[in-house]
Amino acid sequence: MKILRVRFENFGPFEDQPLDFGSGDGLHVVFGPNEAGKSSALRGLHALLFGFPHKTDDDFCHKTSEFRVHGVLQSAAGDRLECVRRKGQKGTLRAADDKKVLPDTDMAAMLGGLDEEQFQQLFGLDLARLQEGGKDIARGKGHLGEALFAAGAGMKGLRTLWKSLEARQGELYKANGKVQKIAVALREWKDQDALIRDSLLPVEEYEKAERADREARSQVADLLQQRDAVRAESQLLARYRAALPLIDTLLAARRRHAGVADAPLLPDGFDEQLTKARTDRIMAASRLAKLDADVEQLAQHLETDAPPPAILAEQAEIEAIRALVAAQATFATERTKADTFSRKEEAGAKDIFRELTGTKDWDRMSDLKPRDRDRAAILRLANEASGVRGAVAACER
Repeated sequence: MKILRVRFENFGPFEDQPLDFGSGDGLHVVFGPNEAGKSSALRGLHALLFGFPHKTDDDFCHKTSEFRVHGVLQSAAGDRLECVRRKGQKGTLRAADDKKVLPDTDMAAMLGGLDEEQFQQLFGLDLARLQEGGKDIARGKGHLGEALFAAGAGMKGLRTLWKSLEARQGELYKANGKVQKIAVALREWKDQDALIRDSLLPVEEYEKAERADREARSQVADLLQQRDAVRAESQLLARYRAALPLIDTLLAARRRHAGVADAPLLPDGFDEQLTKARTDRIMAASRLAKLDADVEQLAQHLETDAPPPAILAEQAEIEAIRALVAAQATFATERTKADTFSRKEEAGAKDIFRELTGTKDWDRMSDLKPRDRDRAAILRLANEASGVRGAVAACER
């Protein structure tokens, strides 16, 4: 990654201070007298790449809310990133217009995996770190090259670290060692590997177990079929058992109604038909009596007096009356037949009424007439009785 341009808009001692590194390749040196702002510029560059720290001493000229560091970066692949870094909790990396928030992954892509600690050790060499390295040289700690490297890389005490790593290596592994962690782990791995090999099932035993599993599954399927068949038979017997009380009720009803088994069933509206027939019979009898009286009166007149000319003039009407009398005679004959039929049907109805109710109080018949919902219940029970008879017949077969 290359840093092409940096501009400190409001940071430390700077106010709109640019640094242009875009002209040419090679090494760029930034120099200046003491207190010129070199260390401030290094901290500003660090803030551009990784963000401002929570606490800072660079707010002696500008408020932290005004901190702005602009930068133009270029990756090894030639991609460019123009951005602005401001101080804040989140969304501190902005586009060049300082409005659009950029994701932190854009800066991470430019850094190529370099983190903040590595930047400090490799590129953040400042006066404090140089002084610390010089003190190590003066004390004679280690070789001169080690001290310089430690001062430049920010890793003081490299020899101590080396010895620590060697001790750690001895704890982990030694040639022909037995108690080191790696040696113990290798032994445990070998033991577990041997246990796995011993636990493997031979092919013959696996095939035998597979055959036994198939046979067991087949037996389970057969047993399930047998169970289903037994359940079906049990349910059928349960239905038969539930029907037994109905069969007893049906047989008892048959015995009670054996005497009227052949009696015809009265049609719906029989009461209305019977009442109407009685009314018609009474009216017909009244008309017949009146006609009989008229005929008798006319016969008396014919015997005593010759028909006057006025009567003779009404011969046509008289003939019509004669025809009416003949019709009345026919009606009387039919009335007699109707009365006979009515009395016969009424006697049969009374017998059925007496058989069903156990009483001869025929006048209560209209009160005992089944209501519509009772008729529906009777029809339903008759249908159920028919079903029970069918079930009984099936059982008897």
